[in-house]
Amino acid sequence: MKINLIKPKKSKSLKNTYVVKVETMEGDADDYHNFKISTTDVNELREIIIGLTILLAAYPSGRGGYDDYCGSFYEKYVEEELFSNEGISDSIESFSVKFYDENGEDFNVEYEMDEEMQERIKNHDGLTEEEIVTMEFKKEEHA
Repeated sequence: MKINLIKPKKSKSLKNTYVVKVETMEGDADDYHNFKISTTDVNELREIIIGLTILLAAYPSGRGGYDDYCGSFYEKYVEEELFSNEGISDSIESFSVKFYDENGEDFNVEYEMDEEMQERIKNHDGLTEEEIVTMEFKKEEHA
C-alpha cells in the first residue's frame, strides 16, 4: 500500500484573514448551499459569530418557507448571500471558522464565547424590540 500525505493548499489571496463558512439548507433538505464571510478584524469576527448564533437560535426547529430573518446583521452580512428559490430563502444550518495565516495556510478555529457574548445572544442584541417580536410571532404562527 502506498500512502501519500497531502499538504493543505495555501491561499494566494487570503492572508491574516478569518473566513466564516455558513452552511444553508434549501426547503426541506431539497439542496444545501454555503457562502463565506471574510474579515481581518477579530472584533468583526466576534460580531459575525454573535449574529449568526442569534439567527440560528431564531428558528431552533427550522425555518418555515416564508419565515424571515431580520435585523441589521442579517441585512449587512446574510441577506444577499442566501440562496433563494421562488421567493423562499435557505435556512441557516451551521457555520464554521477558519483562519488563513500570513503564509496563506488555513487553520480551523475553535472559539469559546465569553459572558458578554452569551448575554448579547440571549438578549438578541442587534435586533430591535419590533424585530424580536416579529420573529417570535412568526415562530408561533408556524408551530
